[in-house]
Amino acid sequence: MLIEGLFTIELIDNAETSLREIHINFVPEYRSIDVEQQTQKLADYVKELKTRLLTLDKESQEYQGMMTIAQFAENLHPYIAKSEIPLEETIVIEIEQASSLSELISQNPLH
Repeated sequence: MLIEGLFTIELIDNAETSLREIHINFVPEYRSIDVEQQTQKLADYVKELKTRLLTLDKESQEYQGMMTIAQFAENLHPYIAKSEIPLEETIVIEIEQASSLSELISQNPLH
């Protein structure tokens, strides 16, 4: 899946923590424009993603990935508008591995 945009996304397996991480970096062209332009470009990007989502099967991996990116970008919008995020830094999101059902049951036996 290729989603060109305002930032790059990398999925990392962190050997030190045994967690998966998503690393997000804003592209230099986006970082170099003023806050008003950044805010507008981000709003336009979210709108474009939502339009593209309408053409995809909701069960597809492409839809799920694009929806995640759209939600992330939409949640960033107020912080970008207030210039509260240092765009030159990497945003790191840790992905917690869900426990399997058998692990959950073994940890919480019925009495």
